[in-house]
Amino acid sequence: MKRFTLVLIFAFVFALLTAAVGITSVNMEDHNGAVVRVVVSLTAKGDYKILANAGSLEFRLNNFISNSTARIATKDSNLVNAIEQDGALLRISVKHPYRYETTVVSYPTRVVIDIFKRTASKAERITIAEFYSEIGKLQSADKAYNDLHIDYRQDTQILYQWAVLLHKRGSSRASEKLFAIPTGAPYFKQAQKLMAILHSDNEPEPFIPDDIEADAEVPLEVMPAITESVATFIPPAAPVAKPKAPAPKQKPMYLMPILYIAGGLLVVVVLIFIFIFARKKKKPVYSEPITVVDSSTSLDTSWDTSLDNKTLCLMVSKLLSDGWSVREISKELKISVKEVERLVQICDSGVNEDQDT
Repeated sequence: MKRFTLVLIFAFVFALLTAAVGITSVNMEDHNGAVVRVVVSLTAKGDYKILANAGSLEFRLNNFISNSTARIATKDSNLVNAIEQDGALLRISVKHPYRYETTVVSYPTRVVIDIFKRTASKAERITIAEFYSEIGKLQSADKAYNDLHIDYRQDTQILYQWAVLLHKRGSSRASEKLFAIPTGAPYFKQAQKLMAILHSDNEPEPFIPDDIEADAEVPLEVMPAITESVATFIPPAAPVAKPKAPAPKQKPMYLMPILYIAGGLLVVVVLIFIFIFARKKKKPVYSEPITVVDSSTSLDTSWDTSLDNKTLCLMVSKLLSDGWSVREISKELKISVKEVERLVQICDSGVNEDQDT
């Protein structure tokens, strides 16, 4: 019984550990103080809550491992002060009014939190639009450029980058934005090159934007993002598409917990079988010496457990003569009723003959 209880306790603890989730690392990226991306890596899929407070954003795990400590890597930022862990709680201190968006990446198990500056300047809003484009949220980037164009209708940088994004989305509105850039204005030459690519029936040359004109007033930190974005949108040179290599299969986020649980159940089953087989040891037929009291001589005779049939016959015959029943003799001698009946037959056929001779 004690072993079985220990097995149940072990199974319960193992299941509890496999269901628990820990934080392995926290990484932070800052985009010009306008956007901060925080990536929280977990040991497995787990339930969590995010609570936005004034000056802080809290990330809390529900089924957290108490002794789990995350490796936190932070950078200098004008938006996020610090990231601190307090057990299951991860607190992100934010300097300015903010909004946030979350994304869950299946494998490896990560929760991505994007923190945006709510009251952003023009340059910061352009950075946010570029950030959306880089991470693949093209619809959000389209909306960000549209809002920028409403507030700054004469800004050709916004029109050009918006056209690049629309070309990436495959939208016909890209030409409309490029036509809106007047001759001689900043980004006019870049707009003409992109327009030639959009309306060329022949094989287009690689589209590389010219250097930004001196009066473009484009921040230098924006240039790499623009160049990289445009280079990404070059159509394939050959009409025949090359066969794509098969994408590596990603492990589902629920695979590891299932493996842990299956392993725990296997261990429990093995322990239960060991416990059952340990109890099925062969027990001796007689646990104690058998004592028969001779009423005529008033002497106790102790019989060994390994008695031959003749001795047992004498014992059974004696007890029968004293008025014992077959069931009582079976219980006293710790043998079956059938065995007692067999001994009675032997006594009637053989032992009595020996006694008469």
